[in-house]
Amino acid sequence: MTLVATRLLADQVWSILDAIAGLNSYDGEIVDDNDNPTTPPLDTDGRVHPYAVFYPSPGRRDLRRLAHVPTNVAWSFQVTCVGGDNTRCLWASDQVSGALTGLRLTVDGQATGKLAEGADTGPMRRDDDVTPARLFVPLLFALYV
Repeated sequence: MTLVATRLLADQVWSILDAIAGLNSYDGEIVDDNDNPTTPPLDTDGRVHPYAVFYPSPGRRDLRRLAHVPTNVAWSFQVTCVGGDNTRCLWASDQVSGALTGLRLTVDGQATGKLAEGADTGPMRRDDDVTPARLFVPLLFALYV
């Protein structure tokens, strides 16, 4: 078996996030279709439409024996869920959590363990450094392959 490419895991998660209906999704940064920095869309009331930003990690290779070539990886990622008010932020969080929690990814034709949410990251936070202000909450997910 070869080393698991976390890029392939990230691609699968990104595809799932990008397919969530009604949720704008961004891969690491908020850019338009031409990779230009942009502002997230607003709803008709002038508040930020729900969106999620995906931040994958490179993972941690598991080396249990000195003469062993590591093939397993502990992988994690963050999805920051955002909305113009509590309801929109929580809706985004529910959509992301519902789409990912318990999901099995596929590596080299084999299903992985189930994606699990990591530690509770606490309450929503308000970001007043952007206009219009918005609420956000990071969700952490982990997987061992």
